[in-house]
Amino acid sequence: MQKKLQRILPVFLSGGWIIFQLYTTADSWLAIFMLFWFYVIVFFCVASIITYVKDFRMYYATKSWRSFLPTITSFLFIALFIITNYFLAARDFSPIIIKATRQENFGDFTIAFREDGTYKLSIGGLGESNYRGTYRLDNNVIVLDKSVDSNIISRILVIRNMITLDYTKSINDVGIYQVNDKYQIIDKDHPLTINEDHRDKM
Repeated sequence: MQKKLQRILPVFLSGGWIIFQLYTTADSWLAIFMLFWFYVIVFFCVASIITYVKDFRMYYATKSWRSFLPTITSFLFIALFIITNYFLAARDFSPIIIKATRQENFGDFTIAFREDGTYKLSIGGLGESNYRGTYRLDNNVIVLDKSVDSNIISRILVIRNMITLDYTKSINDVGIYQVNDKYQIIDKDHPLTINEDHRDKM
């Protein structure tokens, strides 16, 4: 029993840590943390392979199917990895209606609005932070729910032609502007440029 626990423990601890991190870092991660992720995943794979070999040896010695409990534990975690990743990815399965981006000093500021009434705001840099919520689209006005801090982005957004003196941009370029409750543009010099617009297909 003690030897069986010794085979299960490395797989259980590393697998449990991976599942936990999949949930907690699904919408926020740092690039430097990915290196640690890599080492834990390698450790899980190596521990699983060693477990498979030892379990087969134990089975040939005892002829008991219980020898494969550590192997079954490993396969259960692999199934959990696949299921968890699927459900996390499913949040972005709905087609994008509007996608807009703004270049920042250390990365991109991107927001995507989907057909199912959800949006995803991504702030990139040395990692990525994602904010999710629901929105309402009324002609050229987008109203976000209260899930995102107003210091990050205004709850009311307006789609309109770009206000710019940049000769590289066309007067027909369309952007998203943040406005206050009185529909006054908050920061006209930093709009989000619309990269995708599929409203005509709705």
